[in-house]
Amino acid sequence: MKENEEKLSTKEGMPWKNIAKFNVFEKADQKRLALRKEWKKSGDAHMQVKVKKLAGCFAVKVRVDPAAKKLNSPKKKKAISRKKR
Repeated sequence: MKENEEKLSTKEGMPWKNIAKFNVFEKADQKRLALRKEWKKSGDAHMQVKVKKLAGCFAVKVRVDPAAKKLNSPKKKKAISRKKR
């Protein structure tokens, strides 16, 4: 193996939550578009939505955009040692 070879690691994002299930893709897509329109109106541009095909139905899933969550998270402060002797 080469010494310079780096291991590729992929971090998973935030988990997806099921909002609704439909038997027909068109209804699921309408729900997806309605959610996007609602979020755009209210200013929640950091949300993601998708339609996933499951066995026998289509699920509408949502989550917070991982990139937006990273930008908005506060930095942790370093703990100050009480022992200075």
